[in-house]
Amino acid sequence: MYSNLIIASLIVFLTLSFILLSKTRRMSNMYGLLLNNSKDYIIFLYRYGKKKRFVYISQSSAVVTGFEPEEFYKDPGLFEKLVYPEDIPVFEYQRDFSAMSNRPIIMRWVRRDGHVIWTEHRYNKIVDKKGNIVAVEGIIKDITEQKVTEFALIGSERKFRELFNNANDMIFLCEYNGSAKIIEVNDSVITQLNFCRSRLLSMHLLDLVDGGSLTSMRRILDEMTLNKSINTEMSFINSERKGILVDLSIRYFKIDGRDHILILARDISVKRKYDNEIQKTQRLESLGLLAGGIAHDFNNYLTGILGNISLAMINMKDEDVNYPFLTEAAKASYKAKELSGQLLTFAKGGVPVKKTGNIGKLINDSVKFITSGSNVKCEITIEDDLWQTSYDEMQLTQVFDNIVINAIQAMPKGGNIFIYSRNIEIFDNYQNIKNGKYIKITIEDNGPGIDSEYLDKIFDPFFTTKSTGTGLGLATTYSIIKKHDGYIFVNSKKGLGASFIIFIPVIECEANNTFDDFSLNNSILKKNLLEINNLNVLVMDDDEIILDIEKKLLEKLGYTVECVKNGEDALSTYKAHLEKGLRFDILLLDLTIKGGMGGIDTIRELKAIDFSVKAILTSGYSNDPIFDEYRKYGFSDILVKPYTIDQLKKVLERSLIVH
Repeated sequence: MYSNLIIASLIVFLTLSFILLSKTRRMSNMYGLLLNNSKDYIIFLYRYGKKKRFVYISQSSAVVTGFEPEEFYKDPGLFEKLVYPEDIPVFEYQRDFSAMSNRPIIMRWVRRDGHVIWTEHRYNKIVDKKGNIVAVEGIIKDITEQKVTEFALIGSERKFRELFNNANDMIFLCEYNGSAKIIEVNDSVITQLNFCRSRLLSMHLLDLVDGGSLTSMRRILDEMTLNKSINTEMSFINSERKGILVDLSIRYFKIDGRDHILILARDISVKRKYDNEIQKTQRLESLGLLAGGIAHDFNNYLTGILGNISLAMINMKDEDVNYPFLTEAAKASYKAKELSGQLLTFAKGGVPVKKTGNIGKLINDSVKFITSGSNVKCEITIEDDLWQTSYDEMQLTQVFDNIVINAIQAMPKGGNIFIYSRNIEIFDNYQNIKNGKYIKITIEDNGPGIDSEYLDKIFDPFFTTKSTGTGLGLATTYSIIKKHDGYIFVNSKKGLGASFIIFIPVIECEANNTFDDFSLNNSILKKNLLEINNLNVLVMDDDEIILDIEKKLLEKLGYTVECVKNGEDALSTYKAHLEKGLRFDILLLDLTIKGGMGGIDTIRELKAIDFSVKAILTSGYSNDPIFDEYRKYGFSDILVKPYTIDQLKKVLERSLIVH
């Protein structure tokens, strides 16, 4: 009976085994029919028990791994041997089939040829009635190409993110919902507007638009679906509620069927300020071309006026009834000369005639002279050991005059002016100033201040808010500072005074004076005055008025005079005298001759004929840099128009006696 029971049990066991094996073979046949030809998938059935083994593995194993199915049948541990070393922990995890889930397991394998591939594993447990695992079936897919694509996308996204965040321009991504809710910003938005990211992502684009631009921005947003793309300028505000002028590029598009807009915003505040500076400079240069010609001719006319006044006053006694009138006429002419000097500042002839030195004394002396007698209190603070700078003393005196006089006039009931001067070195192009060393001069007052609407105009030529002003004061100031390669700024708020800040570049050299100081001994002058009489003078000028008055003045002083209108005539006349055994004792040569040879070319040609020739350079361009180096060109002295008979006499005596 016991043996019958054993036989019956064996029959049942064999029957169940046959059924299981039959099902397994049928399953294997099905997988084989479907996927044996697949190049990307491996189908397998792995049997558990005392002897673990592959019951089935698809032919594609040879394509995916380089190992034939027979090799897997012979080596049940071949799967583990294929695992890339760094991914062994992943394999160990999936070996514990009790931890299996429906999620795929990703790991790398090393093919027979050494190439590393990415694989995706999906397993299904086969259990008996007691829940014990008897086999595992699975699909292993070669996902190398997919992974390469993923890595490329990740790399592209990373590069995009880097470009996005490292862009100098501000970039906003907004939902297009009327008010444009911000959903993403780059780092430049955070930096330039000084908001934190979380704050920005809680805002709408309109929250960042300055009040004056709101209407325009609302209209743009309303029309985005029609225009698709818009470029404009607008004012944004930062966290401190300060306006920032930006150049906007707005694009409308869809993401997953939802409307969005992309905004690129470039801060052009500094550029606009720079462009305005360029335009202002160009306007001054344009005016300079006109002003130079006007001032030159104006000074010629003044020379005629002052010369005739001088002639009229020479033989007139002080008590003469007309003497006071002529004196006032002379004073008015000198005032007109100052105005022409301002005009010349705009012209090429207004290039500074510089000397190198410490500017501190000039600031102190100029300001104290201007404020003396006024009802304002002035405090001057000059840093010890100011660096050396190269400057035109007359022009910078005019700068301080213009600014300080404006401050005094703005405070008729009295007030305070504070002046500070110190050394400073500029880095990172602060306020668009070229890097380097400068003397910084600040002139402040506690007057009524300047209206904001005027701040951008006060340096414009002929702009003035004073009924008696010419509008040239601050324009001249601006031009002078620019011609010193410097910078000037103004800060002011209504009711809080005004502040002018000047930067003059430093020069790395020792101080030196460029002006020759001629101090003549009176006894020598008197001794030689008789010898000066009856000397021959050649005058060259293209203006009939100048030739006429110079001839009269020189003859009044006792000289014999001949006049010519250009350099060519001056040369022929000089040669003719030499051929006759005569010579001119001194020449007066005008710097510029319209349509002919001017003073510089004429003296060069004359020196080639007679190196000992003496000549005085004359010009209505009082600030021409040639005047600073006149000796280098061969001249004995200079005479600036307009001039009086006394000034003419002194220059002639100086040239004839000293030289």
